[in-house]
Amino acid sequence: MPALGFPSWLSLRIQVNYYSSSKRRFLPISTGSMLIRLGRSSHGLQQAGATLAFKPHTGLLNARVRFIWRRSGRLLGQTERRTTAGHPRADFGSPPHYSAKQCRIR
Repeated sequence: MPALGFPSWLSLRIQVNYYSSSKRRFLPISTGSMLIRLGRSSHGLQQAGATLAFKPHTGLLNARVRFIWRRSGRLLGQTERRTTAGHPRADFGSPPHYSAKQCRIR
């Protein structure tokens, strides 16, 4: 997550979704949401991660990440991105350094 060039508080909200074959779209998992506070930063890229556990046979999953910037308690801006594939430096991938747009838990 990029800093803005001046001190601000950075946070990420991760929402994991499952594919509903009956509705033919991804729907939020109620226990699949997490807020990660990256702290206060002025420059550079900040990152963090989270491990969310799901039961076997959860099915096809994807995620949305909302990036949030605040200063003095005021919302400066936010934007949302969906998961994408092809990140060769991804930590904790299976196989190592592999990333996918979606994953299936069997």
